[in-house]
Amino acid sequence: MQGKLLCIGGYYSHLVKPGLRIISLNTILWYEPNNLTAKLTDPGNQFQWLDGILKNSSKFSEKVYIIGHVPPGFYNRGLPGQKCGPTFHLPHLESYLNILHKYSPVISGQLYGHLHVDMFQVYQYNTGVFKGSSLLASSVTPWHSNKNDNVSIPVNPSVRLIHYSRTDARLLEFDQYYLNLTKANNITKMPEEKMNVYELLYSFAKFYGVPDLSTESLVQVYEILKRNKTVFDSFFTFLSAGERTVDCDSACKVTQICSVSCSSSQEYDMCFKSSDYNCSTTPNPPPHTSKDSVIIYVSICFVTVAIILLLLIVVRKFWISSGRSEYSRFTSI
Repeated sequence: MQGKLLCIGGYYSHLVKPGLRIISLNTILWYEPNNLTAKLTDPGNQFQWLDGILKNSSKFSEKVYIIGHVPPGFYNRGLPGQKCGPTFHLPHLESYLNILHKYSPVISGQLYGHLHVDMFQVYQYNTGVFKGSSLLASSVTPWHSNKNDNVSIPVNPSVRLIHYSRTDARLLEFDQYYLNLTKANNITKMPEEKMNVYELLYSFAKFYGVPDLSTESLVQVYEILKRNKTVFDSFFTFLSAGERTVDCDSACKVTQICSVSCSSSQEYDMCFKSSDYNCSTTPNPPPHTSKDSVIIYVSICFVTVAIILLLLIVVRKFWISSGRSEYSRFTSI
């Protein structure tokens, strides 16, 4: 929207004030179950339009918030030990990520929903370096349905208050409020008590000890989640707004971490194969520390030691044989 609202494809932009623009996308056009758009290169010409808007924002030094319903990337719920499906058609996902990478300096934040969980994402765009991020809000709807395994995971209703800087458009903090359904359903007192049932669950930056909600801060949180079990357990409880009904084992943790840190199919596949949740696509990724890697390492060491011992035995026999030959030659003289 520039002056007038033109909403041909269900997407638009709005200049909130000089220097700050909101772009609202119709991500249903790229939604993986949307068979009508699966074979279209640019459904509704949204990619072309988005590239043009972001190009102008770069030209006029605007900062941009991108909002949409379905986030790019991969789901975080699925069968134990199995990869989850992508949220977008993979060609559309690649096209979208290319645009986000191209204009990452002007994008101050991305806000999505759809997954019914309180999550965030950090994007590498196949570069090996995180250059973008997004926040995923949980839902007011008090349940989460996974059609892949017919598991319904209940969540508490929740709403979010986001704080941002009016000077440079940085996302600073969000406060997550939730309705404790168990507590609310047990209220039997006067109606006025029912008017104040939403409680503060946590504040993101404060809880994780980061200065703001920038990509750099979210990467710090991501690194903490990989290594700190206590913090990860809290993160997993926050996913469903405090309604913890399942335990997250090692396979579950891989699914969560990969959904947070990997957006492209290549990154996601590599993450799922690595026990240290490294989804780097650089030529020389950090070494793995999986059980198979340890077994291979021990086997190589064992074979190396065996070869060295065999060589020592051969050399020893050679020197003994050589010494005997010299002795025989000397006594014959």
